[in-house]
Amino acid sequence: KNLAKPYIEMDPANAAAILTELGASDMPMVINLIGAMKADTAAEIISSMEPKFAAELMKKLADQKIGN
Repeated sequence: KNLAKPYIEMDPANAAAILTELGASDMPMVINLIGAMKADTAAEIISSMEPKFAAELMKKLADQKIGN
């Protein structure tokens, strides 16, 4: 959770932009960061992401929860 704190405290649009860039090279890290956030905070950030990236992230998060 400590690694997610800076993203939680910054503007959701800025966090979304940074996490999208990070996701291009390290999607598991983005999944872990988003997973460490409260749902409402994660939702604000994800809603600020490009739809294609947000959809990919949500699928991977769902797969992780289901255990795929």
